[in-house]
Amino acid sequence: MRVLAGVVGLVIASTSCGGVQVQEVPQPNFDPGVASYALEPGSTEVLGSAFARQRGGGVVSCAGSDVWLLPDEPFFAWAVTPVVVRVTESAFSLSGGGSSTTRDWPIATRLQNTMQYVRRSQCDIDGRFRFTDVPRGQYIVATVILWEAGRSQQGGAAVEDVVVANDGASVEVTVQL
Repeated sequence: MRVLAGVVGLVIASTSCGGVQVQEVPQPNFDPGVASYALEPGSTEVLGSAFARQRGGGVVSCAGSDVWLLPDEPFFAWAVTPVVVRVTESAFSLSGGGSSTTRDWPIATRLQNTMQYVRRSQCDIDGRFRFTDVPRGQYIVATVILWEAGRSQQGGAAVEDVVVANDGASVEVTVQL
């Protein structure tokens, strides 16, 4: 499983005065040459499912969520990293409730000028997804798995690496939060 902790797009951390401090990690430069394999013709099918296991043993799928297949390259690794927001109690109370830690995933905004390298699908009711005609290469599969618990939203971004090595084969990937 890909670890997202190493690259964080934006961190808003609490200060002792109840304010917020913003630190942005620089965006890596996009190198079209490194990701060019994603533009080649291909014949492989990438099939998969995405789910999260809750503490009580329940399973939640990515049903209805977009699923992204991106070249495994530093820019795209940065693009799929969730934005983590932390606020103080005083700032939290002004926001009208909810969780004091919020996860946001601005992937579509981050990918604006690189969409020709990216494929998008959608999870079905069972959390299954499919990409067709994928060329050889190393990819990142990313989606969001969310659910409500009480009045707060739970879950977050789920990301997994997948390698397409042979044209015409099917590759199975499981993405777990």
